Amino acid sequence: MLTLKKVKEMVKAPVHTKRVPSPKVLLEDGRILLRKEFEHDSHLTLYHSGYVWFSAGKRNTVFHIHDCRGDYAYGASKGKGEVIKEEYFENCEWHIRALFEGEQRVEESQLKCEGVGQTKVCVSYHAVSEDWGEMADSEINVLDKYIEKEALHAMMAVLTKKQRNLMLIVQNQVWNRVTINRNSKKNTRYYIDEFHLLLKEEQTAAYSVEIWKRFRKWGGIPTGITQNIKDLLASREIENIFENSDFIYMLNQASGDRQILAKQLNISPFQLSYVTNSNEGEGLLFYGNTIIPFKDKFDTSLKLYSLMTTKPNEMGKYKEKKEA
Repeated sequence: MLTLKKVKEMVKAPVHTKRVPSPKVLLEDGRILLRKEFEHDSHLTLYHSGYVWFSAGKRNTVFHIHDCRGDYAYGASKGKGEVIKEEYFENCEWHIRALFEGEQRVEESQLKCEGVGQTKVCVSYHAVSEDWGEMADSEINVLDKYIEKEALHAMMAVLTKKQRNLMLIVQNQVWNRVTINRNSKKNTRYYIDEFHLLLKEEQTAAYSVEIWKRFRKWGGIPTGITQNIKDLLASREIENIFENSDFIYMLNQASGDRQILAKQLNISPFQLSYVTNSNEGEGLLFYGNTIIPFKDKFDTSLKLYSLMTTKPNEMGKYKEKKEA
């Protein structure tokens, strides 16, 4: 992964007495180092000189990658002011902070143009050049689209200020990986162990529901794992989780949990027997509207079993055997 910190080390710091090149100059004379494309024909292009060309429709701006520094306050102009520390961006993929920087620059430029009555024509406030041309199409806001589609608005709304700051970082990392994989036509499998803990608190439960509703549209496949069914079923959001789950893998269940699950998932008495005092490798598979009982007697003599087992006594035995 090329972090912002690494990229800054690859290029020289700018000479601020020197005029910032226009997109036309960069296109004609610049050598491309890195490029990141987004929707609506938008992109970030980093040149060997260190200058970044950000283009969103017909809105353009050029800035130096070393200008991507300092803490960033997302939504400051809207009175939200969620601050993300500089150290976080330095260790993220280079284009994340550059995208924020580029969108902020063209947005401020647009506001300046509107202030003088030019709603359809504006140039970058950062570097004025005779060959920049018109930058219409103010309808396209890449950052807003980027954040909206990654469900940040919905999820951030239900979190406390401290949690919002933390969740923004986690969210950005997860959704960034989902977006990268989607553009590469890959699915993203996201595993959440001790899932009942996320459903225990109102804020993280709402966050989890949003993931279950939105992830699949972006090629994401979230999987919640838990042994504490009572805590899971106690959540008000469990119905939304179940309704948006295409696959459930259920093993042996306690008596009280079985009755609740039978009602919630329409499990017949016969099917319920497969999760009543069942042995290892026995349970129920739920796939869409189909419920399939299963018994998997895995051969413990296979090497694959020694690699998969999580029983402490067996793990120690196989480790000793391997080292012998």
